[in-house]
Amino acid sequence: MLAQFKDELVRTYPLDLSDQIVDFFRPRPLCIDDIVGVRRAIVYQMHNGDDSVRINYGARAIVFPSLFREALEFALNRPAFVIREIPGHLEDEERIAFAERLLEEGLVVRKAGAGVVAE
Repeated sequence: MLAQFKDELVRTYPLDLSDQIVDFFRPRPLCIDDIVGVRRAIVYQMHNGDDSVRINYGARAIVFPSLFREALEFALNRPAFVIREIPGHLEDEERIAFAERLLEEGLVVRKAGAGVVAE
């Protein structure tokens, strides 16, 4: 009952996509030394399953293989981190692909730092 209430709250929370729009119009591939971080004022609900992790974010449900559970908990609980710091049994290419997916889904944004020019 409480989880259902939280999911409803997440679905109706207004999304701030301003940083995501900038990335859309000026795309640049991520590299292992780039800094990203959770979007400000993000509201989501994480559901752990046996084979997957589902993130309810806005009206969407985003599903990741359970291999990324530790990485998701890390990424969604830090204001900023270097992509190479993402934990788990992942190769650098997998870390970059994971960060790109989070960026595409609007869960994280680029932060000023390595390889990023501040506006």
